[in-house]
Amino acid sequence: MDERTLICLATPTFFTGVAALLGEHYGLAPAFIAGMHVLFAVAASAAISTVLIAGARHMAGLPAAQLHHYARWVSRWVYVFLYGLALVRLCLYLIEMSHAQSPHALHASVVRPLAGFELYIVCCIVPLWTVRALVLTAKSRASMSGMKSPIP
Repeated sequence: MDERTLICLATPTFFTGVAALLGEHYGLAPAFIAGMHVLFAVAASAAISTVLIAGARHMAGLPAAQLHHYARWVSRWVYVFLYGLALVRLCLYLIEMSHAQSPHALHASVVRPLAGFELYIVCCIVPLWTVRALVLTAKSRASMSGMKSPIP
């Protein structure tokens, strides 16, 4: 896959995550936040699966070591993606803290703890590990049996 396609897959997923974080930050309706969480989970799973499976299909005739290298590269970028979302969450937390400690605040504000980011981690890591394991085992089984990879 070329970089433009990867960016086109990652960008809507990232902004869905940012929208969910903003919804949590501003205390929007719980149904909206739950919907954004589901949308983020689906978008992240679809993007990660698409990138890994398309890469495996593209590398069907190449050695398994190159597919393993590609899978590690995708993993690194998923972690960078999560660090970006964590940075957004940290910035929202710092904004909340500064407003809560401001002497000009009209009423005392409760600052939410930084916990609660686990959902975003799970939505990215579970599909990454699952699809990565499936792709790599399919390739290794195909190379051990001398057949072509079962990934169409």
